[in-house]
Amino acid sequence: MAFVSDTLLIVIHPLKSKPLDIMKKIEIYTTNTCPFCFAAKDLLAKKDLDFTEVDLSGDAAGRAALKERLNGLTSVPQIFIGDTHIGGCDDLYALEKSGELNTLLGE
Repeated sequence: MAFVSDTLLIVIHPLKSKPLDIMKKIEIYTTNTCPFCFAAKDLLAKKDLDFTEVDLSGDAAGRAALKERLNGLTSVPQIFIGDTHIGGCDDLYALEKSGELNTLLGE
């Protein structure tokens, strides 16, 4: 569904109550062999959330940049919602179970 005015076009996902451009960006840092990465991505997909995946498989420079961003953490997945680092897969599922994930997303 789209609403058009003279200056603005906002697309609203039919299953979501907020315009897509208002929801916070989700980034997930993964590797292609990590079962926890697959589980985290599965939860995001089941919630029909768009996310940006950064696959660090074989990317030493990318891993070093993430390690610096996270003050030494090197495990994957690492998930960010907006500018907030929420942690890994267990942290994501805990936020979902408590209902806090939707709050963080701005839903």
